[in-house]
Amino acid sequence: MSILTDKEILSEDSMPQMQFTRMSSRGQVVIPQGIRKKMGLEEGAQFMVFCDGDNLLMKPVLTPDMTAFKKLLRESQEYAAT
Repeated sequence: MSILTDKEILSEDSMPQMQFTRMSSRGQVVIPQGIRKKMGLEEGAQFMVFCDGDNLLMKPVLTPDMTAFKKLLRESQEYAAT
């Protein structure tokens, strides 16, 4: 998770994108192409789905960056060795 700077907050790219979609009779929802493209979502993407009664949130489950994971693992092993 990153914190947006004032410049990013005011930029068009960081503004929430809103588009309309519909749910099929089978409960399927199409994520509009512009949003899929902006988020880099591809076929087979997995999501966590949250509901608080009035709101629905879909959060993509992202594959961790292996370089960052290996660094974290190495650091934790170094810490455990001390």
